[in-house]
Amino acid sequence: MKRADELRIQQRWRRNLEHAANSHPFLGPLFANGRPLSVEQASTWLKATMRQAQSHVRLISTQPEQAFELLRERLQAASHCASPIHLCVSNYQGSAYPDQGYYLILDLPVIETSYREALSFLYSMSLPSLPFFACALPDGQAGVALSTQAALPQPENDMFDGVEYELSHWGQHLAASPQEHDKPLAP
Repeated sequence: MKRADELRIQQRWRRNLEHAANSHPFLGPLFANGRPLSVEQASTWLKATMRQAQSHVRLISTQPEQAFELLRERLQAASHCASPIHLCVSNYQGSAYPDQGYYLILDLPVIETSYREALSFLYSMSLPSLPFFACALPDGQAGVALSTQAALPQPENDMFDGVEYELSHWGQHLAASPQEHDKPLAP
């Protein structure tokens, strides 16, 4: 990646982080206490994390409260883990960098922090308003990702809703039974 491109992304991260900190008071300290990854590290991490999320347990719901409660449960189950984690909170849009194939992290940087910090942030949210949240161990062997997908309204879980919440989790710390794969969350 060209140095000018990396600097431009880092400047955007700073602006968006300031804006997000004003919108969510607990987001600023979370990122201030974490160690930001470089753009290249963040791109590599996100690509690996999304690959894991697509190939492991995925639960789908049209009810945000339900999806966020399960997200918190999955993180709470791993809160004893002493290893640092990588974390991204974003309006994620994946796109390939034309020359290198990097995933651009367009909104907020990926940081290294702890599960407890992530849980503290999630419990401070009054409304489930995150379109993308991902955290995983740096080696990618355990983690959780929540993403929203806007779609045309269609009947799901006896309701019409234009947004699906997809929660993916994987690895030894967040283990789930195989039959959970791609099933809807209970209504």
